[in-house]
Amino acid sequence: MIRLLPILLSIFLIGGCSSAPEGGWIDDQSSTSILTWGPAAGAGATDGPDRKKTPGAYWSNVTVDDIAVPGYTSRVRNVPQSVKKKIFEQYSIPWEDRPEYEIDHLIPLTLGGSNDITNLWPQPYSGQYGARLKDKLENKLHDLVVSGDLDLREAQREIAMDWVKCYKKHLAPQPEANR
Repeated sequence: MIRLLPILLSIFLIGGCSSAPEGGWIDDQSSTSILTWGPAAGAGATDGPDRKKTPGAYWSNVTVDDIAVPGYTSRVRNVPQSVKKKIFEQYSIPWEDRPEYEIDHLIPLTLGGSNDITNLWPQPYSGQYGARLKDKLENKLHDLVVSGDLDLREAQREIAMDWVKCYKKHLAPQPEANR
């Protein structure tokens, strides 16, 4: 049995059985669930992504324990420049205008969102409901999920369906000035 322990441990770690987000399994696109719901209710043209281009996607194998690990998002973030350019093309936004936008994960990495192009969109920094405001919501939802006050899948659904409505529900009816 002692001779088998290193072999079994190797199989366990290499085989992706660990729930930790380390190793290659987190980038396995076969574990991505792409959402197929309809248009967002209440989101204006500049408040949310085009649902046909960005329906949202999340890692179906990510757990609350995974996202609670400090540094999780820096380990899983992987959006190459070529994908960013494609997103700008899909949204008919000139690449030169990129400083005005954040390539945003509709379902954020902090909630198990995927790097798949179906979860990415160019979110403007400007406007009443700009990128920085959504970042505040992402942090709030992460805290609620990790504390056990909100189910992970429910948080993913809420932010993907209508992030502005979700902001109003969890943070404030009206945003403070978008700085």
